[in-house]
Amino acid sequence: MLASAVAAQPLPILAADRGVARSVSGEVIVTRQGIVEVCRIEDRPDGGASVDGGVAVRALAIHATDPSQDAADQGMGEPGEEDPEGDGTIVLTWSGAMVLQPVKEIPDELREQNHVAVRFSALESGRVSFRDESSQSEGSCGTLEYRATLQRLVLSGVGPHAVRVMRAGGGLLETRRIELDLSTGVARVPGAGVAHALREDQREIDPGSPRRISWTQRADFQLARRGDRLRGDLEWAKLIGRVEAVDGQASLSGEMMDATFYPQGDERHGALRHLEVVGPVAGTDGRGASLTGERLSVDFAGRGEGRRTDPRTVSIEGSARASRDGATLRARIIDARLERSEEDHLVVAFVSAREEVRFEDPVNAVSASCDRLRGDATLRVADLEGERVVLRQGSDEIGGTQVHLNAGDRIVEVFGAGWFARRGDDDEAIAEASWTKQMVFDDRKGTLDCFGDARATWRPEALAVDDVRAERIHVELTPYREASAGDEALGVRVDREDRQVLRVRATGSALLEDGGKPAVVQSLRESPEDPPEGQERAILTLVRLEAPEVFADNEGGQIRVEHPGRLIVADYRDAGEGDAPDDPSQMRGSAVFQWSRLMVVDRNEDTITMEGDVRMTHIRTGDNQTTRLLCERLVAMFEDAGEDSLGAARLRGVRCEGSVFARSGRQELMGDELVYDARRSTLEAQATSPTGRVTFTDARTGSPTSARRIFWDLKSDRVEVRQPGVLVLPR
Repeated sequence: MLASAVAAQPLPILAADRGVARSVSGEVIVTRQGIVEVCRIEDRPDGGASVDGGVAVRALAIHATDPSQDAADQGMGEPGEEDPEGDGTIVLTWSGAMVLQPVKEIPDELREQNHVAVRFSALESGRVSFRDESSQSEGSCGTLEYRATLQRLVLSGVGPHAVRVMRAGGGLLETRRIELDLSTGVARVPGAGVAHALREDQREIDPGSPRRISWTQRADFQLARRGDRLRGDLEWAKLIGRVEAVDGQASLSGEMMDATFYPQGDERHGALRHLEVVGPVAGTDGRGASLTGERLSVDFAGRGEGRRTDPRTVSIEGSARASRDGATLRARIIDARLERSEEDHLVVAFVSAREEVRFEDPVNAVSASCDRLRGDATLRVADLEGERVVLRQGSDEIGGTQVHLNAGDRIVEVFGAGWFARRGDDDEAIAEASWTKQMVFDDRKGTLDCFGDARATWRPEALAVDDVRAERIHVELTPYREASAGDEALGVRVDREDRQVLRVRATGSALLEDGGKPAVVQSLRESPEDPPEGQERAILTLVRLEAPEVFADNEGGQIRVEHPGRLIVADYRDAGEGDAPDDPSQMRGSAVFQWSRLMVVDRNEDTITMEGDVRMTHIRTGDNQTTRLLCERLVAMFEDAGEDSLGAARLRGVRCEGSVFARSGRQELMGDELVYDARRSTLEAQATSPTGRVTFTDARTGSPTSARRIFWDLKSDRVEVRQPGVLVLPR
């Protein structure tokens, strides 16, 4: 825009009330092509000379580019002719009188080796007007000064809008003073100013759609050159002092702004190429998005054909902050890539943030913190990295070192070690999970997979804790419903009231490698009594399942193990003080089950069925005695099964089938089937085959007893033969 102050010649066409020209000798050169060839000069008493007005002259035979050359050598044509060769000749016209007067002392304008100076002012109208047809620029000022030898042009006036320079299709510059060095093309505005952008057909500022840039201290501009001539295009500009750019509702401000433009030879020459703004920087797009920081860098690229460019990359440094629709991203550095949408709107396509990254979306209750963040404009597809990445949505929290989010596909992935926590109203964790290798949550499919020493813990009620530990944990949830989709950034929402855990598969490393660990599923109930300070609550019941792989079907109400395993059911409720050993299998009221082929928990029937070399060890609550059972198939019944995730709290009894063996103390019982009443501490065995027998042996007497059916009261040590068989007595 400032380029319109400079014509293709050393001076543009001017209109003024008064013009003053001085030479260093105070003499007037008179030649055929000289200043006064067609003018009548009258001497004056003061040593000057007057020239009648109404004539045209060739101004200043001393050419601005080389004051030593003769006018004829400059190739000047006849007076009043145009300058067809474009050699830089200046033409002055006036309508009043012109006075030529020698100077007694060298004025400031003729110092610093300057030999010719021209000053135009307007005493009557107050405005000096100028126009340059070649660059299609025009303007006005209070005073115009030109030092020809030094090739310096100064436009000045009184008031913030005293100098006005306009270029067609470029813009309008308003300020107090402009200093232009024609030899270098550097223009300086040593004060406040404002530049308005104008369309090709626009000559006045449109207040309804402002496009302007202003500054309060100074501005420097570099004009492009072609040979020894200046063009209207800019190569760079530097604005200092509370710089503010406005484009409609959008705005950008800072303390200093540097702009560079595409150079000559490029089809986009004169168009903006790079922009630097030093802060504090603040910007807004007028549609709910804003940014702040200490430094802003913008790179521009061509947009289609012609000289138009668009901002393509944006970088904000130093306490950077970007907001949109209530969501805020903070970091040390924020970078963005911009593209044109199908609707031809300029939109953010990609964003990244580094160092102390914080994201907050209060509307959707989403927040995140990390060291590095990369994602699309809405952050619905994003990668978060750092020593500690934390992603929160409502009371849910996911953490790790590398998290990938795809809200469109509703997938969350954590690479490497990580954790999950869901907190209650008191900020206490009601569900937690951890892993060492990877976690993948596919909300659309309703699946959650944790890999590597995975552990999940949750509290189904205040004093209940359920726990799963395995090399891999696979969870199937109620499928996602499209009707509840959300657009929240960083969001993969789980509607708690509607989503249920359908199935869980816990796989231990024992299934994958020799010597590996089994999967462990554990459920315990705590005492309601407050523990002493610094201690944990006492445990009332504990159920622990260990196997290479455990499958829980909540829809079917079953837990299934198709591998060898162990189940421990410990009841602490009747234990006396000091009766809680570290190993729950050694505790009074505990039962330990082992099998080699199959185990099924049926929560609908409150039973647990085991098959294949089944072994049970039960420590009776009443007398602390141990009962051991061996069989091929065992069905255990429990009390309060509906309140425990494993369907077991206190052993009620068992039913054994196939090669049954029972032992209590030094007494043994063998048969085809057996029923054990754990509450009454009784056993009843029977033979099912026609030739089968139940055999009871007391090691203390060595006397075996055989019968079709035998009842054994373990507490009273009483044995009843209820269906006699052949009795064999010792000799």
